[in-house]
Amino acid sequence: MIKLIVFDFDGTIRINSHDYRIKKNIIKKLDDKKIKCPKKRELLMREEFLRNCEIKPEMQKLIKSLASKYVLVILSIASKDYVAENLNKYNLKRYFKRIYSTKDDFNTDIKEKSHFKKIFDDFSCNPSEAVHIADDYGIDYISNELGCKTLLVDCSPIKKIKIEELEEKIEL
Repeated sequence: MIKLIVFDFDGTIRINSHDYRIKKNIIKKLDDKKIKCPKKRELLMREEFLRNCEIKPEMQKLIKSLASKYVLVILSIASKDYVAENLNKYNLKRYFKRIYSTKDDFNTDIKEKSHFKKIFDDFSCNPSEAVHIADDYGIDYISNELGCKTLLVDCSPIKKIKIEELEEKIEL
């Protein structure tokens, strides 16, 4: 029986913030404003990403539905603050029990098996009682190696699953 769902954030819940066109447009805006200070550029870049990127509507609906049946958490390479800001923009933060950040919680820029083990331990959950919903086979499939079912959403070139079909696949 599934108890826990671990979501990836960028590219899964949120339309990918690593989109080259978005970054290019934001950098051009900052350059046009002649902003040179690195800290100010970083802050403005973050604000622009929040304005220019969005959480997929079908994912919003799925999160609300799943939250009534399962414990939901996020594991992201983005900072906790960044993820929380995005979720708050859509009033979705309340559906997640915890946000884990590889940067903030584990002091690394990549996801590792130990991160998933920590999440499973925190929620007294066996890997077989969890599902990981993500978008990138290369980065996100490591949870599968632990015995956690991994579902890759339709933005992935491998094992495409439409967001609308995820809920029915969780208990299979």
